[in-house]
Amino acid sequence: MVIDRRDWMGREDLLKRAIAAHRLDCGCEYHQYGWMLLNVGRTAEAVERLHQANGMLALYVYTARSLAEALVIAGKPDEAKTHFDAAIDLAPNAGFAKRLALAKATETGDIDLLLDPTLPISAELRAGLLKGYRARASSDSAAKAQAVEALLALTEDQQTDAVAKLLADLGAVREAFQVAARIATTKEYPGPSIFWGQSMRGILADPGFPALATQLGLLKYWTTTRTKPDVCNEESPPPFCTMI
Repeated sequence: MVIDRRDWMGREDLLKRAIAAHRLDCGCEYHQYGWMLLNVGRTAEAVERLHQANGMLALYVYTARSLAEALVIAGKPDEAKTHFDAAIDLAPNAGFAKRLALAKATETGDIDLLLDPTLPISAELRAGLLKGYRARASSDSAAKAQAVEALLALTEDQQTDAVAKLLADLGAVREAFQVAARIATTKEYPGPSIFWGQSMRGILADPGFPALATQLGLLKYWTTTRTKPDVCNEESPPPFCTMI
């Protein structure tokens, strides 16, 4: 946890050593390794590791939370909701529970839950997200254009990963890439997992993605370890896959 957050190989080496040690029936080593795999785009393996962690650490709020996020990225939002609910039940206080409920609402696109007035979200961001989710579910191109305009009008501190994903879904691919790139390179954001959900496939073809992947240490990790993100195994992989 204290080494360079972009030193994926160093992190993976330590995590593999922890798993191989078999000294404690902890689950924390599987949790951290699953989260690391999720960030380098090895989503299927990440889900498997996080399931292992959750089985061993069923009463730890963060394993359920991490598994829920991985399942959303893997395209299984309904399954993710079960684990979001488990995390909410395990929250140590009401404020934490509300933050988890907000994560569930924004990561799964749950409009009904997002309407909860007690969620810790600004009125502007709530309105922008609701407009985006409703436009995404419609065939109204004008509504989609208005939703994009509303999301881009938000201040940068309110343009969350949910905003980036919605922009991509609404066809504003370049703008989605710009928001996602800004988020992924901030110190506050835990890693580049934002890029691997199905809704973000379009931005992976952005000409700026290879440079961003290099900046984040991802290309070095993939080429050195001879691994690939799951998207590179799809029928029509994004262009950056040819660099691995």
